[in-house]
Amino acid sequence: MNDSKITDYPKVGIKLGVSPNANHRTEILAAMKEIVKSNSDEWYSYNLNESKSWSGIGKSLGLEKFMNEEDHIKSIQDYFLNLIDDLVEIKKKYPHLPWKV
Repeated sequence: MNDSKITDYPKVGIKLGVSPNANHRTEILAAMKEIVKSNSDEWYSYNLNESKSWSGIGKSLGLEKFMNEEDHIKSIQDYFLNLIDDLVEIKKKYPHLPWKV
């Protein structure tokens, strides 16, 4: 996951994580695996098979993806709004999960 170099652009995105001691961890991990499997071109995972580590999924883009846009600030804002929409859809699909911030 962390194959970035100091010369890479920063990334913007979202991560959903679960602690090693979380209640319902098995259910949460199953949902995360399903999300990544059905959207592997967009979502990535980390430590989903590690029982003693924080695990999670994420979706991000490097800032260079937005720099060629006429209004790169608006493009980044739109990307964040799309991420929020993605999260809303995930919460609708998995309402049984403990959604706490």
